[in-house]
Amino acid sequence: MASNRKTIIDAVVSACAGISGVKDASQEFKVWWNLLPHQYPRIIVMAEETDLERFAYLSSTDNDMQATMNITVTGYVFDEHNDLATKRTDLIKDIETAVVGDSTLSGLVLSVTPGSIRRDNGGLDNYSICDVDFEIEYLYNHASP
Repeated sequence: MASNRKTIIDAVVSACAGISGVKDASQEFKVWWNLLPHQYPRIIVMAEETDLERFAYLSSTDNDMQATMNITVTGYVFDEHNDLATKRTDLIKDIETAVVGDSTLSGLVLSVTPGSIRRDNGGLDNYSICDVDFEIEYLYNHASP
């Protein structure tokens, strides 16, 4: 049985994979310079720290823990026609819309809140990288995190 954390992370990956034009969304880290131009845009989902808090007496059946998991979604874009900033901005918007609006993810969690956005401002010639952070709150039972 998959853990709650893995199920939530998989839902984020699935939401990002559904973005129109995205060639791949996964948890597998790939360095941008090893990708061919036709392999863009690409998305990588990374689970960062998770803060845990007990909110009820320990139970063998009911949710007794609340977690806040931070997830970073990294997008890679490629462009040879001087439209890199637009492609990067569109991907950031699409990532935020896909993750916050995903009905499967919404059914698993209490809330999905977008956090910070980081971008490289296109300093890599035809390539650009962006990060979109999310804070995801959910409940679970301590016996099956």
